[in-house]
Amino acid sequence: MDGASDAMKSADECSPDQSPDEDDTMMCSNNKCRRTETLFNACLYFKSCHSCYTYYCSRNCRREDWDTHKESCLYGRIGSICRHIIKHCRETVEVHKAFSRIAKVGYLSRGRGVLFLGFPNPVSSSKFLQYGLDSLLMSPTYLSLRELESFKDNLGEYCKELQEAGTEYDPNECFILNVSIAVGDQLPDGPSPRNQAPTVRKYAKVALASFSPERKVHKKERDMETLILTPPPGTADIDKEGEEGRKAREICFINIQRELRIRGVFLRHEYPQVYQQLCEFVENNIRFTPTTIYPIDKRTGKQFMCMIMAASEPRTLDWVGTPHLLDDII
Repeated sequence: MDGASDAMKSADECSPDQSPDEDDTMMCSNNKCRRTETLFNACLYFKSCHSCYTYYCSRNCRREDWDTHKESCLYGRIGSICRHIIKHCRETVEVHKAFSRIAKVGYLSRGRGVLFLGFPNPVSSSKFLQYGLDSLLMSPTYLSLRELESFKDNLGEYCKELQEAGTEYDPNECFILNVSIAVGDQLPDGPSPRNQAPTVRKYAKVALASFSPERKVHKKERDMETLILTPPPGTADIDKEGEEGRKAREICFINIQRELRIRGVFLRHEYPQVYQQLCEFVENNIRFTPTTIYPIDKRTGKQFMCMIMAASEPRTLDWVGTPHLLDDII
């Protein structure tokens, strides 16, 4: 298991005044080691699992025992999947390029932010590692730092970490990717977790695909068509209340459906949840969070990436309509 290690206790807790009895000992949890130390010595240099209260005499023992320990450490196992997904997003050309485009367009239209990739359970996250974009049950979503603020009650301190990371990265070279996996109904069947949260989250900086050394090799053969749907010209009243605003949003919705139908994609039947969210956006002016889907173009039989940005300012993204312009920046 990588990352900073956790000592068993703080220095204060291990002060001589609170020294345990010499007969109290702790054994390294690595079965190939089983080194034993007094609790006083153990609390000074034993290392713990990052996700539970399992202790080792060294980082090497902790790393060596991981394959065995992960079978009983639910949160450690899910945390490891999060790290593997981030690595997968960096190294798999198709995924890397798709997420780079979402992040780049998100930044250009709405400023600094974080790209969220969520999984409703560990099984779906493992399928993503195996099958890629085709297996995604939840669309990747870009949230600006301003929008992220509305989630601070749910995310707590983690939200502050994301906001800080969001102010420090260079949007011309990289983006912040957050991977979240819901634990679901599973209960830890081993050592007690440090934090029994409903979701395990990890984030990292990921270089934009344009900075990938593999770009020149794969650009033509692995490129995926991208369709970015934004409000058409003449819908400046889209955020207004009343009939005027509703009509502008309806025009936007009709335009989105028309563009997809040309490609043989019917939102209502193939993506009912997105369709319902757009209906609520039209009728009740409920903000539509930019969403990415990966339908099949019935004319060509090929999958393409479609970003639906119903609430974005049309003038901000006019340049996206220019053919191949994304290829110049991604």
